[in-house]
Amino acid sequence: MQVQLHKLHTVLLLFVLLFHSRLKAQKFDDYHIAGGLQKRYVALDLADRLLTSDIDSIGLLAKLTLLDFTPTDRFDRTVTGVIASSYFIRSGKPEKAIQPLKLAISYFEEVGDYQRASQNAVELGNALLLLGEYDESKYYYRDALELGKYSTDKTDSYNAKYGLGRLYLSTGDTSIALHLLREYRDLALNDKKYGAAADVSAVLFNVFDARKNVNLANEYLDSSVVYSKRSGSPIHLSNAYTNQGIRFFDLGLTDSAIFYFKSALKIREEMNNLKLVIESYYNLGSLYAYVDNKEKAIVNFTYSHELALDAQLTRDALDALDRIILLDSPSKELINLKDSLNADLERKNGMNKELIQKEAVRIKNAGYDPKVNNRLIWLLMIVLIVTGIVLNRKAINSFFRGTQD
Repeated sequence: MQVQLHKLHTVLLLFVLLFHSRLKAQKFDDYHIAGGLQKRYVALDLADRLLTSDIDSIGLLAKLTLLDFTPTDRFDRTVTGVIASSYFIRSGKPEKAIQPLKLAISYFEEVGDYQRASQNAVELGNALLLLGEYDESKYYYRDALELGKYSTDKTDSYNAKYGLGRLYLSTGDTSIALHLLREYRDLALNDKKYGAAADVSAVLFNVFDARKNVNLANEYLDSSVVYSKRSGSPIHLSNAYTNQGIRFFDLGLTDSAIFYFKSALKIREEMNNLKLVIESYYNLGSLYAYVDNKEKAIVNFTYSHELALDAQLTRDALDALDRIILLDSPSKELINLKDSLNADLERKNGMNKELIQKEAVRIKNAGYDPKVNNRLIWLLMIVLIVTGIVLNRKAINSFFRGTQD
């Protein structure tokens, strides 16, 4: 069955790529028309717009800049690094974004572009948070707030509070986290940043849903849906639909939960956001497993597993494979694959941790400070190893197998 599903997935993938090729070409019209220095800024602006609609196109844009720009030019390398980092962070490879973003912060601060310096400090904080490097993540979020004071965009003066709030949630400092997240939401709404308000409302929903505070959880979830629709952002709407599915599942309304999970999946497939597509199939598998629809559960877990495996997202591939093995009589091949993935994950996690520690020591020895120009930094671009990371699973997991590893 896995072979048949893989073949079906391949056919569907080819169809989707052909269907969207024309739309993708239109997105790059401004980039292709622009020339000289303007082309660099058009690329940065295009990457910002694509963040909430088409992650796959950001990866393509990074490749285009790599071909079009001059590799020996510092600004060209910075632009390509920033765009590639946006793609890496959102496709499960945050460790590859660390060094390019440090170079970008140093460059933009040096030339007095505090808006981009602050925004890239937030991105770096996000990447480090995903990697569990809380102290360094906190440093860059705070640095982003400081740099944001001098930005021409006033939202940069508070944008990092969202990341800091999530960081404090991760470390168990809930009271500080809630203060920062609520403050961020109020500031975002004041500036009519509805996408940002939707994000933080979804986080607050998860917090109070976990606390079994139904009234507050529902209030934040309803707000998240409203703000998502106002934002016009498909990624925000897909996240809101996912959380709606979780709420209906919690209420025992499985048909409604399935409807919202499938709605989220459809949007995410249209966005070409592989990471979120993998999550949606995983969530659907969890839901079908809970209602004892073994066949549909295995189908969805298999989609999640194979997509993650193709993308070299080891942790996600292993999570889905674990569910398949629990539901079905595992073949020797599946058991061997699980052992292989576990070994690969352990190896990559060890290498990733070692690389980050070495990088931290190197920067410390070089006297790196984001407030000080440092020409040593941009000369030392390194390529980090692609690793699987442990992502926070949606609350649906707790209904199937308790807490997620």
